[in-house]
Amino acid sequence: KKDKYSDIFPGATFGGALWKDKVWFFAGFNPEWDDHERNVVMSVGPTSFSRNYQTYYTYGRLDAAITQKVRVFGSWLYQYQRESGEVLPFADSTTGLYNQSSSSPTYVFGHNLGNAAPNVTTNVGADFTLTPRLVATVRWGYAFQNYHDFGFPTTGNVNYFETSGVGATDNSGTPIPSTSPLSQTSGYYNAAYNENTTGYDATKRNQVDADLAWFKSGWWGTHNIKGGYQLTRTTNSLLQHWNAPEINIFPGAGNFYVPQGPYGGTNCAAYIAEYGGCAGLYGYATVVDYGSNGQATSMNHGLFIQDAWTIGHGVTINAGIRVEKEYLPAEDQPTGGISKPINFSWSDKLAPRIGAAWDVFKDGRMKVFGSYGVFNDTMKLNLAISSFGGQYWQNCAYAMDTDQIQNLNPIFGANYRYCIGPNGGSQANFPGGTGATPAGFTFLENQNFRTFPTSCATCTATEEGVAPGLKPYRQHEDVFGIDYQLKKNLAFEARWDRIRNDHVIEDAAIFNPNIGETFVIVNP
Repeated sequence: KKDKYSDIFPGATFGGALWKDKVWFFAGFNPEWDDHERNVVMSVGPTSFSRNYQTYYTYGRLDAAITQKVRVFGSWLYQYQRESGEVLPFADSTTGLYNQSSSSPTYVFGHNLGNAAPNVTTNVGADFTLTPRLVATVRWGYAFQNYHDFGFPTTGNVNYFETSGVGATDNSGTPIPSTSPLSQTSGYYNAAYNENTTGYDATKRNQVDADLAWFKSGWWGTHNIKGGYQLTRTTNSLLQHWNAPEINIFPGAGNFYVPQGPYGGTNCAAYIAEYGGCAGLYGYATVVDYGSNGQATSMNHGLFIQDAWTIGHGVTINAGIRVEKEYLPAEDQPTGGISKPINFSWSDKLAPRIGAAWDVFKDGRMKVFGSYGVFNDTMKLNLAISSFGGQYWQNCAYAMDTDQIQNLNPIFGANYRYCIGPNGGSQANFPGGTGATPAGFTFLENQNFRTFPTSCATCTATEEGVAPGLKPYRQHEDVFGIDYQLKKNLAFEARWDRIRNDHVIEDAAIFNPNIGETFVIVNP
């Protein structure tokens, strides 16, 4: 059924000269208030829910002419954003279909659940007219953002029902009582949850650019030759995890766990013999430990030179080349580890570009143009953190021989982990310690979906492998077109573009039943 939306976006700007012909200023403020409202028929509690965004766009800039040959500027951009009511229930169906959200407690959709992200960008720069034909520019920029969630409960457990226990039977054929804690519908969860609850996701970027432009005529036309250097340093610190230990529940007959390794095979054998599948009397549950925790810094150096050459006879050619040197660090660098597992040299990131335009009749009415360019992407730091020790995903599976699911109560340990260990026999962390499994539950297996190979030349026990000769993200583009002015107020353009990815980067997975799923970073 239809939701209600509103977006209020007022604003004001103010600017002018502070000192005539010397100093100028500009300021702007544009707050935005975005509201999303939803009404849902709930089993118990309120029926109206809302999500609100507030963003405060604020900008200031100052320009100054120091001399006739030197101009400087500074700018500041602030974009703080806040969201309340981050989790909304599913919308009701217009045809009367059952809404899975309707049976969940309404506090899991509380307006106090949200996130905030301070965001600021600062730029300063100077332009130097060295001679009438030579101009130098220097820029420095700094950007910072720190996204974080708030309001989500951090104690107790998040119980999520993957299948319904309402009207189900246990594996002996006995109906599960309607008063049982397992008698919940599929999709029910008992607490507000966020699998990527972010304590902090702080990104800092520093960038320096220095360019030199030279205007020259007489070499078979006129030239605008420009060259420069760019340095970009990016840092990311990240802590993400379930807001409280999360449990996926599969209650009732016919829900069987599938063992993946020798530990699971051994622990499941008795249940398979008794019930025909790996589950306790009341089914099984998995403790899901998923998140990211780490810090990484990358460096990217870039050099470029280009020429805009006006030959005459209506022909202009733009040609240039950019080269870069970039590396990604490993978040976790043990003794003997590979500190720069992804390291692209100058020759790895070559990017030539060339384009031409022809004024066919030399009267500005018809232009034929074409270009070719290669473009290399900059690596994202999430790879540096997640693939080299910072990201984890381990599931601890338990057979349920009791319906008292609230007693399966793992708790946070070090670094917010609660299902951790080196192999399939590593158990979850409970109030009595690791392996202190509550009565009525039997440990089956630990599956690690983000483990690391230990037998390749480019990896360690806590770092993924990187395929030899890895190439950077790259694409190339071909363009051809024609513009023709039919009348003063009517023009025609036909354009053909072809863009192709030359290289991409991905994790290739191989499953090792003894330790879990392993990854190697490759160009697929």
